[in-house]
Amino acid sequence: MSKFGGGIGAPSKEERLKEAAKIHLGLGQIQRHCELMVELGEWDKALSVAPGVSMKYWKKLMQRRADQLIQEENDDVIPYCIATGDVKKLVSFFTSRGQLKDALLVAQAACEGNIQVPHTSFTNNSPTADGNNMDNYNGLLHKVSKELAAWYFQDGRAVLAACCHLAVDNIELAMANLIRGNELELALCVGTVLGEAASQATHYILELLARKYMTATAWDLAAHLLNVIPDNELLLIKLCAFYPGNSAEINDLHERCILPSLEECLELAETAHNDGEIFQAVKYYLLSPEPQKALPIGIQFVKEQISSSDWTLDSVYPILDLLSYIRTDRLLLHKCSDNCNELLIFCGYIGALLATRRQYSSIVPALYEYTR
Repeated sequence: MSKFGGGIGAPSKEERLKEAAKIHLGLGQIQRHCELMVELGEWDKALSVAPGVSMKYWKKLMQRRADQLIQEENDDVIPYCIATGDVKKLVSFFTSRGQLKDALLVAQAACEGNIQVPHTSFTNNSPTADGNNMDNYNGLLHKVSKELAAWYFQDGRAVLAACCHLAVDNIELAMANLIRGNELELALCVGTVLGEAASQATHYILELLARKYMTATAWDLAAHLLNVIPDNELLLIKLCAFYPGNSAEINDLHERCILPSLEECLELAETAHNDGEIFQAVKYYLLSPEPQKALPIGIQFVKEQISSSDWTLDSVYPILDLLSYIRTDRLLLHKCSDNCNELLIFCGYIGALLATRRQYSSIVPALYEYTR
């Protein structure tokens, strides 16, 4: 009744509510007292006596206060969320404000067990509940670290982005960030230290570094890097096919890569061509003294494939990939000009298909990233 009535000289509504709250407290009606104090905006006084009702009610009241502060975008929400163990709400609050470092700190603290959830009943204090909480915390930690890494990467700091992923043992994304950031030498060092866990990415980095040195004067280094990769025959063939040295230098590189000499490759190419082994013929012609002979053979094969209605990208890509490593000086020959134009058209077409990635799910992601 103290909420209503009044008149000239009567106490104000606030004064009447305070008096009512005092009466309820004297009668032992603590929950009603708390609700009136909340209505008055005196949250701290309400929360100080709320445990007299129950821990469950106190926690619910703390959550209501936290929700109010979040709507006001007030930093005072932090202790309320920490006290109730509401890690998800606090992480969401920091993330929405762009405070990703603070969000990551809270998630990490929760994963390390530094933020405890108040046990409001015996059922919550069970190993199963604790296990579920830890799983949720780990999920939050990975989510926030991924968002922070994306922010670092967009800011041009690929190394810090990789560190965010490494901090939560996400090796695949860490290596991917270093590769995308062109930190290839650093990525190779990291992959070497991590060993088997990063072996696939390390082999891909070795291939990228070899391609980098193929356009410079460090051909021996490129060969050395490729020799570290298992199942590297095709990679070494591309290296030797692209090498612009004289016959003696090419034969020396062939020997280093454990490949036949120029003349032997020519013989093997002619034999493979006569036997109808197109891929082998293209491969050995590229390694021979007459690599331009690989062009009409490979292009004719591609034409035959794409003239069929059921052709697939996998059936033509290996041939075109090999042909793209033919030495530039051979393409400048007058008799190769037509084949060269056709090769460029086919490569452009296949590149467009790779970029769309439609109906070609068998292509590995690494190939797509390189071609894009």
